[in-house]
Amino acid sequence: MKPSERVWSVQLASLEDQDLVEGLLESASWQHRHLDWAHPGDLLGQAPYLLALDEGLPAACLAAPPDPEGVSWLRLFAVASGYELEAVWQDMWTRAAPAAAEAGAKLAAVLCLARWLPGLLAGSGFEQTDSVVFLEWAGQAPAERAGLEGLRPMVQADLEAVAELDHQAFDPIWRHSHTALELALRQASYATCLVRQGRMVAYQISTGSAFGGHLARLAVDPAWQGQGVAQDVVSDVLRHFATNRSPRVTVNTQASNQRSLRLYERLGFGRTEQVFPVFEKAL
Repeated sequence: MKPSERVWSVQLASLEDQDLVEGLLESASWQHRHLDWAHPGDLLGQAPYLLALDEGLPAACLAAPPDPEGVSWLRLFAVASGYELEAVWQDMWTRAAPAAAEAGAKLAAVLCLARWLPGLLAGSGFEQTDSVVFLEWAGQAPAERAGLEGLRPMVQADLEAVAELDHQAFDPIWRHSHTALELALRQASYATCLVRQGRMVAYQISTGSAFGGHLARLAVDPAWQGQGVAQDVVSDVLRHFATNRSPRVTVNTQASNQRSLRLYERLGFGRTEQVFPVFEKAL
């Protein structure tokens, strides 16, 4: 059934709506969550984070607050059963897009983890611009290189420098904000910085689980790229997880990032069948 055919209202989701959102996410027939460190509850109160109610019950939600600056990633979209998916998407996105622009976003982006999502995006004027590919390592840990100095654990006080390095290393759409990096550090099982000549030149943040390790973020100062810095940092990550009996390590990167792909494949990573398209639309 279409939203227009029911008693449908849409509001900005607030902290008071957390139970409604969580209830919807537990039973939603369609659900998209962005791959990041933020829980849906962490975004409540930010714009746009819309909640649709049908006679007081949660029917759909959509969250796309700008982060990093100027970019609204679709971080959450969920629809309860009994609704026409395309009609709900069109209604919610039509409301969210101007709110995202008003919040400072110039670009909307979506990492499509669900097969039903690209069709909705294409119907709203989004175009595929890239893909994210996943790779997996399950080999022998690299030997430790003699003379590797300046690698140390990342701490809270490093976040300002880490955010600045991240800003320099990535195009706007792929940057992480200070807030996102702080969340990442809180959830990390292994995070390190590489300092050379008194300045941070690289960092990595990895997570761990019963399934192994995941290299969630790697950044190298552009002035230091091509000098083996990334290989040193990633090799240390592989040794760390191998030593801690987690011989399987995964990583993901853009299909267009040939430098990163060559690095990971050189270190023994192999591509998996997980490939997810990225769609964008100017706001």
